Amino acid sequence: MSTLTIIDVVDHYGITRPEQVAFRSEEGSITYWELSQQSRRLAQYLRRRLSPIKNPLAVYGHKSPYMLVCFFAAARLGRPYVPVDRFIPPYRLGPILDEAQAELVLALEEMSGAH
Repeated sequence: MSTLTIIDVVDHYGITRPEQVAFRSEEGSITYWELSQQSRRLAQYLRRRLSPIKNPLAVYGHKSPYMLVCFFAAARLGRPYVPVDRFIPPYRLGPILDEAQAELVLALEEMSGAH
């Protein structure tokens, strides 16, 4: 019995159903091909720049297709993913990021109130 990961499924759909929308929100959409390729490229980029310690990746944004790209990049790296919604009050950002001990914050938009 073989085991498929969610990454395997996305990559498979990226090949077999490249134009099918994988995610849609008010902020945009992304196809399986785009999700597979963009998350793979981001993971490769981050792998060269991050420490070997598997600290979480924090991602700041809101329901964007790029939040999903970042999630899959973190999964490809074997790192925890910490989504930080842009609607969190600014005074909470610092404590959340401190508690998460994230090595890096990928900000999909300007962060206000973070230290």
